[in-house]
Amino acid sequence: DELTLEMVTDEERDYMYRVYTQDPTARINLGIRRRLAPLLSNNRRRIELMNGLLFSLPGTPVVYYGDEIGMGDNIYLGDRNGVRTPMQWSSDRNAGFSRANRQKLFLPVIVDPEYHYESVNVETQAANPHSLLSWMRRMIELRKRHAAFGRGTLEFLHPENRKVLAYVRRLGEEQILVVANLSRYVQYVELDLSAFRDMLPVELFGMTEFPPVGERPYFLTLGPHAFYWFKLQPQRVLKAPRPDEPADLPELVGAGDWESFFTETGRPRLEEILPSWLRQRRWYAGKARRLKSAAITDCVKVPFELTSAMVLTVRIEYGEGDPATYIVPVAHASGDRANELLKKNLDAVLCRVNDGVLYDAMSDRGFPMGLLDAIARRRRFRGTAGSITGTPTRLLAVLNAGAGALEATLSTAEQSNNSVVFGERMIMKLFRRLEEGENPDLEVGRFLTEKAGFKHIAP
Repeated sequence: DELTLEMVTDEERDYMYRVYTQDPTARINLGIRRRLAPLLSNNRRRIELMNGLLFSLPGTPVVYYGDEIGMGDNIYLGDRNGVRTPMQWSSDRNAGFSRANRQKLFLPVIVDPEYHYESVNVETQAANPHSLLSWMRRMIELRKRHAAFGRGTLEFLHPENRKVLAYVRRLGEEQILVVANLSRYVQYVELDLSAFRDMLPVELFGMTEFPPVGERPYFLTLGPHAFYWFKLQPQRVLKAPRPDEPADLPELVGAGDWESFFTETGRPRLEEILPSWLRQRRWYAGKARRLKSAAITDCVKVPFELTSAMVLTVRIEYGEGDPATYIVPVAHASGDRANELLKKNLDAVLCRVNDGVLYDAMSDRGFPMGLLDAIARRRRFRGTAGSITGTPTRLLAVLNAGAGALEATLSTAEQSNNSVVFGERMIMKLFRRLEEGENPDLEVGRFLTEKAGFKHIAP
């Protein structure tokens, strides 16, 4: 709660005082007692720039409470109490920090018009996807996906334009270029990236591909206080495999069992191989669009037979247009079952893992049977963000009680979803693309069956 300037030179300290403490009251000892937002004159661009540097430089980034929402301070409280005021959770009494009488608070809430708790609080910013809090969440999530930020080496570049800071973080095969404009004016910079010739810079926030690195210095322009995070990766050459040659399956290697690849730390590697697999699915509708990234937004464990499947919701970001969300149920097979999939149903296999393969669970007859059982028994499976709930109609019990055992057969027809036939009595349809609201197929079919009593369609 004090920005100490004890270890800088007298000249540097005087400069910091002159720039950041126009009000002498903000000084204390040999430091400054201010929060980040007032320190930077509440300039959103500068706040984002400073956090971009904090999260991309070596070491453990520390965010002081309240700085994630641009909270203000009260330097007239004495000592360091100006930055120890109650956290601003909402616009309620005492900023939602306490229900006590306002006079009983150890320190008062911030009522400065620019940083008033009624406008600067968590509740308000959590509801706004463009707020500083939402931006900080995306920044933290992005940093956690790239281990080079936390454990990589640091190599500074030395462009002629000294107002632009540029450095490379490396860890294993991962290489990230950080470029930051420290000026309040637009700047251009030419970077010597000869060590990364033919590599493709991909901007991490929008997954936008920039021109590949060539022989000449790499030219960039940056807006005031702007910064870029680029992942330097080899250029992809998409080649359609011939029908008579086996596909080169990617391989996931990890210390835990197969379910560890669906944890928060294991997902990034899986998300890297999903785009190429999705492009080859018949039900994937975005083949004509440029796929930028695939992110697993939820994972629901659904048991079937003697094993289980992980039902993934995968958010697809495109170069242009709205994103889309797809359902991908993934199961694990090892031993003879894995060998059988590799020989007879390679198209369903997603990748190899330590002791087998991950594959599309819809290709396994046991998984649709497990879903049917879950619907009939009204079972509910919870994920990290949502859940899958079985909801039967009145007719299901009648159809389930028919003569003979049900056998699941996956339809091979060309379609934008997957259909499974159960003993010529029922059809289950898995809609691969997930959209908001009730699907018209279900809504119309239920109305015609239960309300209108229409006899000329399958119930």
